[in-house]
Amino acid sequence: MASVVPMRALRVLRASRTPPGHAATTSAVGFPCWAAVAVRYASSTSSSSSQPVATTTAATSTTITTTTAAPVLAHNAANPPETTRPPPLHLPVRGPDSSALSHLMASGKAYLAFYKTGLRYLYANWKLVRALSPATSSDIGTRSDLLLRRRWSHDLRRLPLFAVLLLVCGECTPLVVIAFPHVVPYPCRIPRQVDKLQRLAEKRRHAAFGDPHASSPVLIARSLGLVSPLWDRLGWIPDSITRSATTRRLRFLAQDDALLRQSGGVPALEPAEIVLACIDRGLDVRGLSDDHLRQLLAAWLHHTASSDPGFDQRIALLTKRPNEWPEVE
Repeated sequence: MASVVPMRALRVLRASRTPPGHAATTSAVGFPCWAAVAVRYASSTSSSSSQPVATTTAATSTTITTTTAAPVLAHNAANPPETTRPPPLHLPVRGPDSSALSHLMASGKAYLAFYKTGLRYLYANWKLVRALSPATSSDIGTRSDLLLRRRWSHDLRRLPLFAVLLLVCGECTPLVVIAFPHVVPYPCRIPRQVDKLQRLAEKRRHAAFGDPHASSPVLIARSLGLVSPLWDRLGWIPDSITRSATTRRLRFLAQDDALLRQSGGVPALEPAEIVLACIDRGLDVRGLSDDHLRQLLAAWLHHTASSDPGFDQRIALLTKRPNEWPEVE
């Protein structure tokens, strides 16, 4: 299908070029000029088919401690802004009198509207991150702050390639991203892409748990997708890589567990955040109800409540399937 995106995008790009002798600049968490081009294009064409963007506000940073005497925060501190997740995708229903071509064109416009909204979500997240107080080792803010920073960092690394992909492919972008699901920022992932990533994650976990000789760092790194699958093809992963990746994930999970407890625990989480929290902990979420996922996450928090600085309990849970976890008393 021919796309109108490239020519219009080129006009935006020409208008936004940096003048000669001036270097392109960004702040520490700045929104780069190439990303601004895509957002400007999305904003300039959003009057007819874009979806409304929910208004969100940055969570106020609060001093957090990891002791058992820490105060319980408001429930909204548990959930990051909804702009860190994909917007709804509304695809047209083909009527009995509509042709295949007209339905295909309508679907392409719906996908393009979805991506425009996703780009505006990314721009909103950039502004929210800028509004946050700088994180320190003793004050990382609320769970909402932690995940907002983490997801924005993830998205920023993928935004250059995805912005070019969207500007070039336009309405055909969904056909391309299915083949390369990992290059897309969180707010721009279509449902089919999310399903594929979940299937690939479970396939990866199955292979990792099928190796009886794997050490704990290797098992955790492979099952959580912390290392490139190219190492699996080579049949060997350097210990330095797996230990470093595993240590970073364990540190994040320790922070996430502590902040989640302080902000109300599992009941405070929205359904979409329950799914993402389980995915972060290496759990298979496909086909499971919200109640089942909440039970799994509650069991995780119960078993890790008394974890020592060595994260022994988290290592034990990450190296076992949920049906092998100890029973909750």
